[in-house]
Amino acid sequence: MKILTSQIKHIVHCCAFFALLAFTYTFITQPTTNIDPWKEYGYIPSIVFYILSGLPLLGLPQLLFVIIGLLYFNQFRENLTLNGPLLEAPFLCFRVVTRGDYPELK
Repeated sequence: MKILTSQIKHIVHCCAFFALLAFTYTFITQPTTNIDPWKEYGYIPSIVFYILSGLPLLGLPQLLFVIIGLLYFNQFRENLTLNGPLLEAPFLCFRVVTRGDYPELK
């Protein structure tokens, strides 16, 4: 008797993700100190700091698609039943096709 099916595992996975999101939200919303970087550091260092702080946003599209994939698609599939024994499976073969006598062949 299986207690944890793939659907239950996926639901637990999604709930754990949202719990982690809610847990980290509590640390993000804490108050911070407000300083003016233009007056504190000057123009050139402030521009460099703003560029460096914006670099992690370049990975944001990939992060969003990975999160959507993990939440939308079930990562815990049931075991597959094979039609035959694994040792009798065919080997991987590559067929190389060249144009040979027919150069106009596409």
